[in-house]
Amino acid sequence: MCWTSSSTTRCPLWVWSGRRYRGRNELALHCDLVVASTAARFGMSLAQIGLAPTWFLAKKLLEVGGPVAAREVLLLGDPIPAERMYALGLIARVAPPEGLEAAADAVIGRLAANAPLSLRAMKALLVREMAFRDGIPHADVDALVDAARTSGDAREGMAARLEKRAPRFEGR
Repeated sequence: MCWTSSSTTRCPLWVWSGRRYRGRNELALHCDLVVASTAARFGMSLAQIGLAPTWFLAKKLLEVGGPVAAREVLLLGDPIPAERMYALGLIARVAPPEGLEAAADAVIGRLAANAPLSLRAMKALLVREMAFRDGIPHADVDALVDAARTSGDAREGMAARLEKRAPRFEGR
């Protein structure tokens, strides 16, 4: 569950219980707080199938987790248990599956008890302070991402994933 948007006065919260992670990681990156079950797994296997993230996805991952976590998530591409994501600073809370709802309720209760104008100001501060990367030119990096996306390696990586075999990348 992820409620509200990053531009509102409320703090978005993502509660994640599952093991399937395709596409959901990016949603979680856009939430202020993530509460995950110890059974949850996160990951971006783009490098394993010959793809690369967009500038904005990599920027968001860097903002949320810092350079070490961003490198581990992107360069390795392996599924990461919720406990490791917590240790990397990418998620706020981890709870056993049977305690996930209570953990989420505790975070929601704490947020609801805080002063709305303070939350609005803090949210604006955090968003503005991270916006400095928005103006960095990146057309050259976008071209590299597009080249990876349209490469033979990407086609091979996706085919290998569907066929459940190891890819044979050639750097083309």
